[in-house]
Amino acid sequence: METIKLYYFSVFAKTESVRKTAEIVNVSPSAISKALRQMEEELGVALIAPFGRGVVLTEEGRKFALEASAIVERISHLKDFIKKEKKV
Repeated sequence: METIKLYYFSVFAKTESVRKTAEIVNVSPSAISKALRQMEEELGVALIAPFGRGVVLTEEGRKFALEASAIVERISHLKDFIKKEKKV
């Protein structure tokens, strides 16, 4: 699974809005929707479900969001660590 998709999903999990996620990560809403569908296909589980005029996380989506967010946070930490090490 691509790291960028984990990032998109972790942002979506916080906003539960494809439009808001797209604005935050500066890509089109269709790119976010496509990434979410691809993740679901790859995992073989529904991460989001229609709700009213939008979508919400499923139970599996909420569980996955916790792990995805932790991975994204760890990667960010590692990038910062590498940048600091290069300066030494």
